[in-house]
Amino acid sequence: GTFPDVEFYNEKLWLAVQQQGELKLYNFALDLSNQQVTSFPIYGGQAFPRLTVHNNILWMAYRIGYNSGNIMPE
Repeated sequence: GTFPDVEFYNEKLWLAVQQQGELKLYNFALDLSNQQVTSFPIYGGQAFPRLTVHNNILWMAYRIGYNSGNIMPE
């Protein structure tokens, strides 16, 4: 299954989820219009994304499997 994570940042809703072998970062207006998506390739396994805001920066962290981890600013 997938484990999406949602965060509010910069007057938008952000959603990180694994779909079709990619990690996807969606953002929407508050009325769920104006959908935009950025895709990041992942190489096997289940990505478990987490979103957070720190110092006015949206951060996405994820791990694939047990021993890997990656962190990306928006």
